[in-house]
Amino acid sequence: MPDGYVCVRVDSRGAGALAGYLCHNNARETRDIHLCVEWAAKQSWCSGKVGMNGISYYASNQWRRAASQPPHLAAICAWEG
Repeated sequence: MPDGYVCVRVDSRGAGALAGYLCHNNARETRDIHLCVEWAAKQSWCSGKVGMNGISYYASNQWRRAASQPPHLAAICAWEG
């Protein structure tokens, strides 16, 4: 963490080796993202401020997540979404 940032990559349920089934753009996935943001904020390596970055599908996820105002989501960088 030389610059004070950590990058966390999260797969959707059902992606890769994760259990479950993919269900893009639905309430369950949006809720899962909320839980991931809050999980990251509570880790010892986190300042409590979480940002999201992404393009296209990942950008649209950010807009949906930001709309629910999670307490630790400090910024989004949604481009081409």
